[in-house]
Amino acid sequence: MTHGRMPRHPVMAALTTLLLLLGVAPSTATAATDLAGVRIAVTTIAPMVAGDGDDVVITGRVTNVGSNSIDAPDVQLRGSFTPLTDRAGVAAWAAGEVADTGDLLDHDALAGRLAPGAGASFRVVMKDPAATAGPAYGALPISLSAAGARITSFVTYQRRREYVPLQLAVVAPLTLAPDSALVGDYGPERHTAWERQLGTGGRLPELIDATDDLPVTWALDPTIADPPAEIPAERPLDDVAGAAWDRIGADQKAETALRRSFAARLRDDLGTRPALVLPYADPDLSALVATHLNRYFPGLIATATRVAADLPGHHRVDVAWPADGLIGGDRITALTALYGAAPLSAVIGAGSSLGGTNTPVAANRAAGGTAVLAYDDALSGALLGLAADPDGTATRQLLLAQSLGLLAEFPSTRRSVLIAIPRGLDPAATSGLHAALAGLLDAPWITATSLDALRTETALGPIVPQTTTPPAESGLPAEVLPPAAALTPARVRAATTALRSIAAMAQVRADGKANLGLWTETFRQLLASRWRDDPAALGHAIGLVRAAGAEARKGVAVTPEKINFFADSGLLTVTVTNDLDVAVDGVRVDLTPLSNRFRLEQTPAPVDIGPRSRANLRIRATALAAGDVPIKVSLSTPDGRRLGGDATVLVRAYPTGAWIYWVIGAAALLLFASGLIRTRRRRRKAGS
Repeated sequence: MTHGRMPRHPVMAALTTLLLLLGVAPSTATAATDLAGVRIAVTTIAPMVAGDGDDVVITGRVTNVGSNSIDAPDVQLRGSFTPLTDRAGVAAWAAGEVADTGDLLDHDALAGRLAPGAGASFRVVMKDPAATAGPAYGALPISLSAAGARITSFVTYQRRREYVPLQLAVVAPLTLAPDSALVGDYGPERHTAWERQLGTGGRLPELIDATDDLPVTWALDPTIADPPAEIPAERPLDDVAGAAWDRIGADQKAETALRRSFAARLRDDLGTRPALVLPYADPDLSALVATHLNRYFPGLIATATRVAADLPGHHRVDVAWPADGLIGGDRITALTALYGAAPLSAVIGAGSSLGGTNTPVAANRAAGGTAVLAYDDALSGALLGLAADPDGTATRQLLLAQSLGLLAEFPSTRRSVLIAIPRGLDPAATSGLHAALAGLLDAPWITATSLDALRTETALGPIVPQTTTPPAESGLPAEVLPPAAALTPARVRAATTALRSIAAMAQVRADGKANLGLWTETFRQLLASRWRDDPAALGHAIGLVRAAGAEARKGVAVTPEKINFFADSGLLTVTVTNDLDVAVDGVRVDLTPLSNRFRLEQTPAPVDIGPRSRANLRIRATALAAGDVPIKVSLSTPDGRRLGGDATVLVRAYPTGAWIYWVIGAAALLLFASGLIRTRRRRRKAGS
């Protein structure tokens, strides 16, 4: 469960395996390596792209991560002046799968000893790679080693421009993390979870800061731009409204203020850039189209449309981004049907799902005319390594090398490229994200473009083929497909059942509107894509909804009991208990005798019950015959919605009738006779 801390994305290992099979090496291999008690980390490689006459200076740090002091090692730089010619070669070198075959280019013999935990900085130089290498541009493999530890990276260079630059667009998801503490009842834990997302130094402000001055299109979940509006910022002067404001908890007020502050900052930033507004809560579209869950989509897209219209600037709501990245023909058809009356202009997905030997272009066209924007798996996936590369230097060099491998496929052809920052990007990665992306966008073989420009390209790529099943769409082995949807029909049914109970109870709860709003919003957040990264967190969130549903079903109930009714007619007493912390008003109580021996002469009036209290209802009834009579008792709202299950009260009827008077008379005669007999006996004794 992730509440109370930032989730660490348990699917990272599976994603890494997927990326390696796609020809991607996470940049942790080029950032730092621990071996034999030594850790090597690269901090700068400058210049980023070497020109004629430029020496490349590489700096970094060697750290003793062992438990004993060691001699400061000799740091060696090896490399080759033969550029890597394709993306597979770049991936293999980045992953450390290729043995060193290059020459020793430089070394730095560090002096002294290193205590455990201590480190020393190094500096090595690669002399004028642009002049030495053969081709006009390229990525050169280099490695750094010390005391048995080794890391790999790249030096990129260019003497002449002999290519058509790549058109590069970047899309960044501004979406919430899979933290179950973000939903459910208000309280300190929930407030802290929202602080981790939106507060100073929080995940989303950091991601915005890392991309704010770059030509990056934000794809935002409307949840973060649509804070709660019901709570006034200050206490109202009206007595009734002021008293209601006083009843709101401090944590709920603090969370609302935080979300409003973030939304205001977001509005300021969005005034100068276009953005995509995803359907509300960034729902798992692949789960919606695969099940009956698509009935929830119209409300989500309607909310997104409302939020987008209220934001400054112009923002699209007609671009879909399924979390599993699959964009074959059948998927496009399903998404088009899902959007329905809200026309779908483009779909974002993984280039790997389009197949083909070479990297597909970013801008494609589906059979129905929808633009299909395919992000590059290798470039996008390389960003996952930023958590181990806080400066972003190693990741930047990997991006540069990968982009040169991409360029080499068709250097004289104009091509578009899209990078999609992964939704599950570790929050620790944002410190190096700006450096990595800025470096790539500054490369001479890259020309920045926008996502909207890709969407409207007149010369779109090949038509996306039709497919039949998701595995066929992706072309990948089943074991390395993207994480499965955590949202299943069974889980949604459980949450839906609970929400129905909550909605019914809201009709009579004193705080019914607010309570229903809280759990309706929680239910909508259960549909989010983010739970793919942590299915256990989704399970916990659904558990919160189910617990609230159980409370709604059992909060107000009839006390089952046995009642003795010694009369032909009289008052029958039934007890209704309210176990909730709030009052309930207007609860209807329906009683149905299950035998014709007993008859109710009136219908009970709706009952009001205070918090943690009970009410006794007295109903006039008639017993027609003796015996046990079960009476079914049902509770409902004023509009007829059932509250909880039925209860049974057992009435033991003892109607009196005319015979009771004979019995009373006979008893009186017996008492009278008994008295006479006792009186005569006393007289006899007195006379004797």
